[in-house]
Amino acid sequence: MGNICSISISLDGIFSSCQDYTASRAKYMYKLEDNLAVLQTELQKLTEARDDVITRVIIAEQQQMKRLNQVQGWLSRVQAVEFEVGEMIRDSSEEIEKLCLGGYCSKNYQSSYKFGKKVAEKLKLVATLRGEGAFQVVAERVIIPKSAVEERPSEPMVGLESTFDEVWRCLEENQAEGFNVVIWVTVSKELQLEKIQENIGKRLAHFDEMWKHEEAWKLFQKKVGEDTLSCHPDIPEIAEIVAKECGGLPLALITIGRAMAYKKTPQEWRYAVQVLRGSAFEFPGMGKEVYPLLKFSYDSLSSDTVRTCFLYCSLFPEDYSVSRRHLIDCWIGEGFLKDHDSINDVQDQGYYIIGVLLHACLLEEDGDDCVKMHDVLRDMALWIACEIEKKSENFLVRAGIGITDLPDVEKWKDVRRISLMENQLGYLSVIPTCPHLQTLFLNYNSLETIKSSFFQYMPTLRVLNLSYNDSLRELPSGISTLVSLQHLDLSETAIKVIPEELKALINLKCLNLENTSSLHTIPQQLISTFSKLHVLRMFNCGFVCQTKDSVLSGDGEFLVKELIGLKQLNMLSISLKSYNALQIFLSFNKLQSCTQSLCLLYFENSKPINFLSLANMKHLDSLSIWNCKYLQELKINYAGEVQKVLQTRGFRSLQTVHIDYCLKLRDLTWLVLAPNLKVIKISSCTGMEEVISVQKLEEVPGLMGNLNPFAKLQSLKLHHLHKLKSIYRDALPFPHMKEMIVYECPVLRKLPLDSRSVKESNFVIEGGKQWWEELQWADQATQSAFHLCFKSR
Repeated sequence: MGNICSISISLDGIFSSCQDYTASRAKYMYKLEDNLAVLQTELQKLTEARDDVITRVIIAEQQQMKRLNQVQGWLSRVQAVEFEVGEMIRDSSEEIEKLCLGGYCSKNYQSSYKFGKKVAEKLKLVATLRGEGAFQVVAERVIIPKSAVEERPSEPMVGLESTFDEVWRCLEENQAEGFNVVIWVTVSKELQLEKIQENIGKRLAHFDEMWKHEEAWKLFQKKVGEDTLSCHPDIPEIAEIVAKECGGLPLALITIGRAMAYKKTPQEWRYAVQVLRGSAFEFPGMGKEVYPLLKFSYDSLSSDTVRTCFLYCSLFPEDYSVSRRHLIDCWIGEGFLKDHDSINDVQDQGYYIIGVLLHACLLEEDGDDCVKMHDVLRDMALWIACEIEKKSENFLVRAGIGITDLPDVEKWKDVRRISLMENQLGYLSVIPTCPHLQTLFLNYNSLETIKSSFFQYMPTLRVLNLSYNDSLRELPSGISTLVSLQHLDLSETAIKVIPEELKALINLKCLNLENTSSLHTIPQQLISTFSKLHVLRMFNCGFVCQTKDSVLSGDGEFLVKELIGLKQLNMLSISLKSYNALQIFLSFNKLQSCTQSLCLLYFENSKPINFLSLANMKHLDSLSIWNCKYLQELKINYAGEVQKVLQTRGFRSLQTVHIDYCLKLRDLTWLVLAPNLKVIKISSCTGMEEVISVQKLEEVPGLMGNLNPFAKLQSLKLHHLHKLKSIYRDALPFPHMKEMIVYECPVLRKLPLDSRSVKESNFVIEGGKQWWEELQWADQATQSAFHLCFKSR
């Protein structure tokens, strides 16, 4: 019939195998909660190791080294795992709820098994990554190809031969590091470290101004992906805005680019712009990936004072350029800087801290006297203040976003610093309760009215800035409740009267009334009550005063007498309106020594101003002489007094000079004794024939050979000088000159320039076209050198 095959099967074996298989799958479920707890712990250890590696990488990159590819690959894998584990942990509560019978069974067996297995696998991966992260070396030195550098001749090193030989000998010694390229840089005594670094970086292809419009955009496009960018015609344009918000920072470009890779509607992109401009730390990845890396520089700062000063800079709007002087005034008012008995020590401390922040690249220079904060660093600072250190540094910043109404005042209760500057606020009619508020910026708005009780519940307010509200004509009497106030800025407002109630502000350290031309009344004996005043700014304050009981009345003698009693005053800017007031002022050495800006205006007589007395103002950086139409000269005995000025280093601090409507002045030869001048503006001086008189300089033996006039000058403006024939007889070097603006100077036929005078590539000469065409040049080379510099208006 056929063969019969007999098969014998052991049911015990099958049962045993099934039991093992079921048990192995079940362990992913009943161990799920334990595995999740271990995973979180191991992930924490991994991220700590990651942070240590990143710190080493940052330090190495600061030494111009390049991170290893294997290190970058490991960091990328850690980042991916961190993201994946984060999602798993967020989903874990839902999976745990499915378990029953102590974890041995599940309402959805397949789902729980898969999730448990995934957790176990990730646990192994995290352990593996921890082992791989024990790097001996994280970066290597970059070998620069010789073609990146070209040998260029340098000027002879007169007097430096021995120094050069010593440096070269050190480089050749065995213990010195090896170099592929050696660059010898000639540095002027006006050291600008950042400029040197920038120029060397450009030469070695490590720096490129185009990084912010071209390379940054390419990197961002790559991380977002072409599919996303092409899915709607509006997205590319919005994407460029998002990329610009990264400020050229590669780390931010990568993080934000990845986050936006799956956002395929213009609505999502527009919302991303709003988030980045408002609370960038809420953007996915910024608070976990970007800011912790940048925070290393913040954590490395030398003291809590410096860190606090850095965070304070985030109160200003994006791309805002703030003067060092204004920033330091705020810091003094906040009490960040230590009080010293010595004049100017507090100011010097402020400048020192700014220097520390510049050196750490947490601030950047913006012109000569201003600094600003990179947008991403500003966002990081707000993240630190609002999220990391919110108990001590809770900020509310809505600066420069165009709001017309106050943000919800109910949220002000726990805030310590509020910035609402650069908006369109018109009326302050609410009564906020702010028991902890220390700083309130309301400057650059459209304020017209402030409710008297607005300040009623701000007992700890120390800094109040109302400046640049040109519709604000009066202060509320309720300002007297601010008994803790130390800094009050009313500059550039239309305030007419300083109320008597301000006498209650006995803790005031800084008072700024600059450019309040409408101000006509400051009650007598008010300023003298501010016994703790360190800084008083009254430059161009109260043009015309007809109120008898005002300290501004008369010629200024009342004001000067009140200033004498301010024992702690160490920084003063002031306008004086008579020769007599000036003489009284100059008779007090304390007032001379603390004067930073001085304006002399409306002098009605022809008495010459004592030149030596002005030179004794060691900290004078700005001098204006306006509407002194009978003033014929600054009284100078060139043969005798000039040598005294040179010996005592007078006018060393002077940077800005503005002379206007002084009809009798014929020259300003004394300017050659101010070696650090940066800005000169002369206008409507119809009797002026020359700026610098060589004839007068020749009266001083040996002076001509030792002068280098205008070596620091950046801007020269000459307006309506109908008799002006000469600026200076000979051609001069202007190594820092950026602009020379000449209008209505019809007999000025020659400029003190030759083909080597100016080094600035963006130098501009501005004036009338006819005047330009009639100018006489030293030679054809000079005319050719400045041919493209002219700008007609």
